[in-house]
Amino acid sequence: MIKVRLKFFSILIDIVGRQELVLTFHKDNITVKDVIEYVEKNYPKLVELKRHIPITILINGTNASKEDIINDGDEIAFLPPASGG
Repeated sequence: MIKVRLKFFSILIDIVGRQELVLTFHKDNITVKDVIEYVEKNYPKLVELKRHIPITILINGTNASKEDIINDGDEIAFLPPASGG
């Protein structure tokens, strides 16, 4: 069993409706791709947003690729592009 914490920032909080989400997977070898698929299935507005802006995904503060393995206790952050001036 793998338990991970998802963190959302900026406009993604509005889409998901919360800043954090804890997920439990009941299988081993979970990848970033598995987490993305879960989020997109449960928050379809995120799919639409991804067509317009890139979303960076970090595992424990480090850039992640879809093939990266998720470990129990990892924190996965979803970040839209930074803006400001």
